[in-house]
Parts: sequence; C-alpha cells; structure tokens
Amino acid sequence: DMKREHRVISALHPTAVPVPRPVLLCEDEEVLGAPFYVMEFVVGTPYRTAEQLAPLGPERTRDAVLGLVDTLVELHAVDPAAVGLADFGRPEGFLDRQLRRWGKQLDASRNRELAGIDELHAALGRELPHSPAPSVVHGDYRLDNVLIGEDDRIKAILDWEMSTLGDPLTDLGLLVM
Repeated sequence: DMKREHRVISALHPTAVPVPRPVLLCEDEEVLGAPFYVMEFVVGTPYRTAEQLAPLGPERTRDAVLGLVDTLVELHAVDPAAVGLADFGRPEGFLDRQLRRWGKQLDASRNRELAGIDELHAALGRELPHSPAPSVVHGDYRLDNVLIGEDDRIKAILDWEMSTLGDPLTDLGLLVM
C-alpha cells in the first residue's frame, strides 16, 4: 500500500530515523496504473549478503552492522503518537496475529517436511511473551532494506510496506536471523 508507506516515511522523516524525504504521493491510478509515491534519491549501497560486505573489511563491516542496530534503536524510540502514527496499526494481539499469519504462510509454501516445525509453531503459540509498549515496527528490517553510505553509516531505511505498530522485538528477531 503506497499510501501507507508514504505515510510512515512522512511521519518519520523529521525524526532521527534515516528515511528518504517523501516528495509526492499520487493516488490517481490513471497516471501509472497504480498509486505511487516519489521520494528523494539517497546515495548509498544496499548490501544483500555478507559476501558483499567482505570488501569493507572486518572493522568497517562491524561499524555498518552496529549502525544497523543503532538505527533500529532510533526507530523503536519514536513515540508513534508524537509523529501522528497512533492509529497506524493494531498493537493488541500483534504477536498472536504474526504467529498465525506466518503459520499460514508456512503451510501454503510447504514443499518438504521440516522435522519439528509444527511442534515449534505450537510451542511458540503456547509461550507467547508479553509485548512491551508498541513501537513503529518496520516489519522487514534487515541489511538489504537499508542504504549504507561510504562512511559506513545508515543513510536510509527502505521498504516500509510491512510496517505497523507492534512488538519491537520482532524487528530485532528478523535482523538476527
């Protein structure tokens, strides 16, 4: 949903969270066949694999990865209400909905037997932790959804279509996978 993605980057742009500056939202499907938005160009590299980071060397790679974590901390420190995102999602029951959603995804894409996966899913359902106060959750926070500058700092977080309000530890969990 382009309108939703535009909304979140518009709300986050004035904060310490690095996002591209939103320029325009166009909901007129006659222009390109679907709603779209335009954002500023941000200079940076979207690394996709550890191998792509290798030329940076260990110290620069460490700096980039620490920046990835620090940037996630900045995102989760944003007060959703203070930036106009209090109604951006349904944080109540977030973990339960995520578990059900990804369980359905697993069932729909199952092409081989994974020993213990169904038992793991059931155990997770029985042991869902209490969530902290809801944060803006990116929903797909990982190395290839950020642009890293030549100074090894995060220049922009991209790909906000899965963002919502929810448990910030879900972003951390995805990042460490």
